[in-house]
Amino acid sequence: MVKKLGIIADNLIGSNDTGVQFSKYGLSTVVISEREKLNQYKNNATVISVNTNTRMLDAQEASKHVRNVTKILKNMGLNHFYKKIDSTLRGNIAVEIEAMMLELGLEMGILVPSFPANGRIVENGYLLTKRENNSLFPVCHVPSLLQNETDKPISLINLSDVRKGTKTLQQKLLNLMKLGTKIVVIDAVSEEDLFNIAIAIKDLTEMCVVAGSAGLASHLPFVLNLDKSLPLRKKRSVLVIAGTFNRITSDQIMEAKKLDNTRLIEFSTEAFVSGEAELEVKNVTRKAQEALVDNKIAIIALDTLIKDRKELEGYKISENVRRYGKKIADSLGAIAKELTMKGVVTDLVVTGGGTASHVVEIMGASFITLENELLPGIPSGKLQGGQCEGLRVVTKAGGFGSRDSLAKVIEYLRELKPYLINN
Repeated sequence: MVKKLGIIADNLIGSNDTGVQFSKYGLSTVVISEREKLNQYKNNATVISVNTNTRMLDAQEASKHVRNVTKILKNMGLNHFYKKIDSTLRGNIAVEIEAMMLELGLEMGILVPSFPANGRIVENGYLLTKRENNSLFPVCHVPSLLQNETDKPISLINLSDVRKGTKTLQQKLLNLMKLGTKIVVIDAVSEEDLFNIAIAIKDLTEMCVVAGSAGLASHLPFVLNLDKSLPLRKKRSVLVIAGTFNRITSDQIMEAKKLDNTRLIEFSTEAFVSGEAELEVKNVTRKAQEALVDNKIAIIALDTLIKDRKELEGYKISENVRRYGKKIADSLGAIAKELTMKGVVTDLVVTGGGTASHVVEIMGASFITLENELLPGIPSGKLQGGQCEGLRVVTKAGGFGSRDSLAKVIEYLRELKPYLINN
């Protein structure tokens, strides 16, 4: 069954800034500018974002309109819902969450107001907003604000619990539901916190109303498995995967990082020891996709390459990497494959012989048609066979090249020096 999402916001700005979190990843998204126009819309989008225009209404009127919009969206066949709230908590927050709960027959609402990208976070239940001097100004205590609107039980999950892991967070939410909590407020101060919350609530969306600002919404495309068909990119879009452990590549990464529009993404090898490998793969994939969609160069590098390695030399590597080397390489290949199939990668650079072999194998290629030698010992070609056929791939041994070799390769692929690439 195709999964579709309904966003219910209390003004047009909110409908737009939350809807765009899905459209920018290729999900067909439409904004209904006024609630009265919803009945006129023929449902052919994956995401429908509705402005109920209820922020300035009294509680009773707001509840009535939100329930009606929710009912219409449900009858249109939408099966996921998101209550967009103002990140400064204006409007009828608790009232509108409860209205959706009643209409959908759900037991609990989960509220995550934080929007770190806009300088708004929640810690110990307090909404804090960042000032120009980077100091944090307390706006309100969120659970107390909600309790003024409702007599239903309100609970808070602190940041320390958020960071104990997604499984622990999910179990805590289920326990609160059993205890009769009607709205749970969750702390979050970073994008990683929001992503972990999104993973934790993935399996609870059929039991709870999920509510928050555009901050949490920006992470939902990665966890809700909505129907999507991302268009192939017309501009060159470069993904670099550094899976070697050679210090030469480490120096090359630091040099490439100096290029404009480059994002360095650390891949934690410790995640394989702690049992959090699946979450780490999702997290790294999300960060890389965000960078690529934003026309940045995404460089995924093992933590052993970009941290102080305490006199690590040559091929001497950590015990973790020795034990989990193949799983790590396979995970890097899975990331490259997923991003390629989403249409956000046109050129892939892989450093490290063993890593390159695993990556190409995971991507399903039968062979590589060679095109060019960009620099001595650094060839480019195109994958043949499999679902990633036609992807340009550049391979480089960990110990090959000068300090600026990786930066030069990236420049070539970005068509800053297009004469070196056969198109």
